Amino acid sequence: MKHAHVHILIIDDEKDLSCMLANFFTDYAKLTCVPCFNGELGMSLALEFKPDLILLDLIMPDVHGDEVLRRLKPLLPETKFIITTGWPDKYVKENLMNEMEVSGYFEKPVGLEELSSRVFELLNVDIKRPEN
Repeated sequence: MKHAHVHILIIDDEKDLSCMLANFFTDYAKLTCVPCFNGELGMSLALEFKPDLILLDLIMPDVHGDEVLRRLKPLLPETKFIITTGWPDKYVKENLMNEMEVSGYFEKPVGLEELSSRVFELLNVDIKRPEN
């Protein structure tokens, strides 16, 4: 079965945030975006769809986000990862940015403009913002 190309996979147990981000990237930027609400399913979807980018929450009830990252990164070397977390930790951030080579780290509540700018930069998407 052939699937549409997935640009962004969101793995985050906060359903409202995941759906809001998916709607934004789909409606505003016309990117294919799939929200997923737990780590195990997220890993399966990532391997199936091979997205360009994964927005990944660190703290989830089933599988911690850093474990998801450690499992997926070697299997999806072309995929970029951006971490989002409500539990910021300087050591964890430095480890993820340096050792795991994540492409971004954002503390919740996530600023949509800052996050979307980084996403568009990583995906090489040129979005024309409406003029006031």
